[in-house]
Amino acid sequence: MKMFLLFSIWFLSVGVVAQEKILVPQLQSYMRLITETFYFDGSGKRLLYKTPYTSNSKFYGSGKAKFQVWNQIQTDAGNISRAMLVDAVYNANGSMDFDIQLAEKIAGSVGEEKFTGFIRREKMTLENLNPVSVVIYSSPELRVVVRITPTLDVDDIPAEVDFLPFNGDQATIYDNKGRLWAKDFGVEGKYVSLESPALGGFFVLSFYPFKGGAVVGSARGTTMQVDFGNDLKLTLQKKQPFTPFRKSVKVYGRFTKSKTGRGTSDITYYSNSEDELAKFFDQRWNKNWFK
Repeated sequence: MKMFLLFSIWFLSVGVVAQEKILVPQLQSYMRLITETFYFDGSGKRLLYKTPYTSNSKFYGSGKAKFQVWNQIQTDAGNISRAMLVDAVYNANGSMDFDIQLAEKIAGSVGEEKFTGFIRREKMTLENLNPVSVVIYSSPELRVVVRITPTLDVDDIPAEVDFLPFNGDQATIYDNKGRLWAKDFGVEGKYVSLESPALGGFFVLSFYPFKGGAVVGSARGTTMQVDFGNDLKLTLQKKQPFTPFRKSVKVYGRFTKSKTGRGTSDITYYSNSEDELAKFFDQRWNKNWFK
């Protein structure tokens, strides 16, 4: 049975409301492990201070994260070193397995770590994004705790929009091969298109689904990144934000190679009607392009 978490993301500007079911395998791209170190008195009841350094680790395609945490602890007897090796696995049911090894020092490459002054090893399975707390040093006067907190960077999860025109004003477009597609895209509408015979193709982009299109990327702030497949990735960069939100917004699109005999000048097109856009491409290219 597929597991999912349900997020309700509300925006109060430009009439945007998004509520999506996101499968756990998709969530690992947005999951972060925040690591912090706290100093308590010997009883562990009174917080003395928190170190300013905070690390941010993420899960990779395998659903695994591996990182180390180092601390130099000042005591009356001198400085004491503590090192943690953390192996975390994000399971398909949403739980997380942690394998934590604590030592005075850790050296060696990933997978071949060597421990000096090995102290202990802890394994645990956590649910509901509960944090992990590990006591790395304890004395009658001082207790030092490392806390690892799973969290979701929901601002990176692309959302659907209710109303948002595409504004390409002063947008520069280049691809992953370093080729410049446009220096000032300069079109605005619900659906926008650029044909570049010199670069051998044309594309349609929109913040809305359309027939023949698919989710090809996302926009956040002043940057939009799309991937049309077949080793063609475009980046659109502009001075003003594409969207008024902090969140990423889904971008729909489609790319088609140009036919020959279409001239050498770039052609831009925009429309607020999917039907009008379909008619334009039916006339210029072929029938039923948007089917």
